Amino acid sequence: MDKLYDVIKTVSTHPGPYLYLGEPSVKLLYTYLGGFLHNNADGDDHCLDGFNEYVAKEFNLHTTHNWAQIIEFYSTTRQNEIDLFNKLFDAFIEIRIAEGSFSNDK
Repeated sequence: MDKLYDVIKTVSTHPGPYLYLGEPSVKLLYTYLGGFLHNNADGDDHCLDGFNEYVAKEFNLHTTHNWAQIIEFYSTTRQNEIDLFNKLFDAFIEIRIAEGSFSNDK
């Protein structure tokens, strides 16, 4: 099981954004997850591999912007940012599970 997956699910679902980030914000979530990955870098693939490309494709974009910047641009409120992140992340994980490139079994 990917430790990052557990962290994402804990931090991005209510009341996680308030407890861990101070407020719901994908920019803060992106930074938080970057710190987690830096601290826990083990060289293995993780559940966010390919997520930037997936988000850009979902919005039909060819860009160098990261997933947080794209989600922030297409959201109307900070809570909407977190909701959109969760929707996109869940769909992305379902695709990875179907492909056999990720398992959320403990």
